[in-house]
Amino acid sequence: MQQTNKKRRFNIIDLLITAIILVVIAFLAYIFVFNNTFSSGDSNTVKIQYVLEVREEYDMLIDPASKNVGKQLIDASSKYQLGTIQEFYTEPAVLSTFSAETGEATTSDYPEHSNFYFVVETEAQKNPKNNRYLVDGFELAVGSIVYTRMPYYTSSSYCIQINEINE
Repeated sequence: MQQTNKKRRFNIIDLLITAIILVVIAFLAYIFVFNNTFSSGDSNTVKIQYVLEVREEYDMLIDPASKNVGKQLIDASSKYQLGTIQEFYTEPAVLSTFSAETGEATTSDYPEHSNFYFVVETEAQKNPKNNRYLVDGFELAVGSIVYTRMPYYTSSSYCIQINEINE
């Protein structure tokens, strides 16, 4: 019995598979080699102080929230340690409304509600490309939502300010 050797040709399917494999390799190389947004060294480590705002919270929660000064702040969704709470303050909440009939915007006091502010201090790695900070694995920037967990209070808040502390 005679065995026949068939020549295998390189066809369009082989070309597509090869191209897909090369694109995946290039993408992974870019992510892991060329796009190292936060270096592993301490050269980018800075001390920061940032402010978290909780809007329109019930006034009856002021006392439990204020007891957290000096306590550790933890992100409730991913358990990152985000620093130590240095200060807590409040201001009266204000409601903004819009009248469809007159087309005017108005503001008024929101009874029995306040805006809470937590001033937090920690060390973070700074990304010089986009000025964001990495705090224990949590990427923090102005506008970031933080699901706060403290010993006496839990809420969702927004980062409204970040300052680097030069000692």
